Amino acid sequence: MEKTREVILAGLMSWATDTANAKIYWLNGMAGTGKTTIAYSSSEIVDNIKSLGATFFCSRLEDDTRNVSRIFSTIAYQMALRFPSVLYALVDVIRRDPDAGNKSLRHQSSDLIVTPSKVGLTNHTAIPIIIIIDASDECANQDLVVDMLSIISQYSSILPVNFFHHQSSGAGHSAQVQQARLHAAFEILSP
Repeated sequence: MEKTREVILAGLMSWATDTANAKIYWLNGMAGTGKTTIAYSSSEIVDNIKSLGATFFCSRLEDDTRNVSRIFSTIAYQMALRFPSVLYALVDVIRRDPDAGNKSLRHQSSDLIVTPSKVGLTNHTAIPIIIIIDASDECANQDLVVDMLSIISQYSSILPVNFFHHQSSGAGHSAQVQQARLHAAFEILSP
């Protein structure tokens, strides 16, 4: 299993440092195959090369981390901490709409992620900024997870960031999730 993890991490790092690759990297596998370990390891690696934008590690054990509606606002907060230009753009958004983080996922993504990223990262020409979303299948409302993945897929081509996403096999086989997968680099982790 260690060798498999190393191979997947190497592929993930190749994807993370090449601007010509797919904007979404989707890791799929059975429960217990090490996907979260890979997500943690990859977050440390991309953070070391100054490419980490944000992480959200979902868990059914905590209210905040199983709530899909917290994902985009958490990502926006972390991006603002890492990139002052994103912070300034986000402050402008929040001044105009102080309730932006409590709106629908589509509004949150547009107001908290798309606008600040496009404004704040326009001059970022280094390797891609990576946003990691781990174990979305552990969120309470899977319909909202499908919406979130559809939104990410829709906006991924216009954003100056890339997304690494993982969920367990069997989770989210709706048409919208299948469509999101079409726009992604895809890895399946075997037991």
